[in-house]
Amino acid sequence: VATERAVDPTPTPTLTPTPTPTLTPTPTPSPTPTPTAEASASPTPKLRPERATCVLYRDGRIATEEYETFRTTRAMKDGAWQGWQFGPTLVRDGKPAEDVKKQSRNPRCMIGYYEPGHYCLVVIDGRQKGYSVGMNFKEMTDLAMSLGLKEAYNLDGGGSAVMTFNGEIISSPSGKGDARKLSDMIVIGEYLDEEHLAIFAPTPAPNETPAA
Repeated sequence: VATERAVDPTPTPTLTPTPTPTLTPTPTPSPTPTPTAEASASPTPKLRPERATCVLYRDGRIATEEYETFRTTRAMKDGAWQGWQFGPTLVRDGKPAEDVKKQSRNPRCMIGYYEPGHYCLVVIDGRQKGYSVGMNFKEMTDLAMSLGLKEAYNLDGGGSAVMTFNGEIISSPSGKGDARKLSDMIVIGEYLDEEHLAIFAPTPAPNETPAA
């Protein structure tokens, strides 16, 4: 008797279809807009806030005045020789300025005035722990009043607060003992000769005869 045995057929392999790659189209770049005259204009420069002015006149007087009332033409007519605009004013007409705010303690510079030809220059060291932290404006005003100043005006401080004498730094600048490079300074010295006199002396006002 023949026996028939069922034989499993060889299974047909299952083929995984290769996925069709999806192509992401490259976006078309937007054209660069042409700047208009308005867009190309530079932003409005930020100016320093309005500040009081300190003026040294040819007759040796020093006076301070607020920004709102100061007029350059009037000051020049009155014999202005040098001027500074930083502030604030600390003492005016022998009285503490009303608008002095306390602020923080920092190295400071101050120019003071007693009478024509008699001035007081003060440098206050600061930002040096264990030595000096500096002063705020209220403390500077108190100092100016204690010195009997009729006018006192705050100049640039911080790393610019440096005092020298005969070419040597006698203050302690806050920048690790090194003085900052400065473009402006107040110099007091003795006239050596006619050449130096012409450099440092005030230019005679119109119709004014130079001193012999």
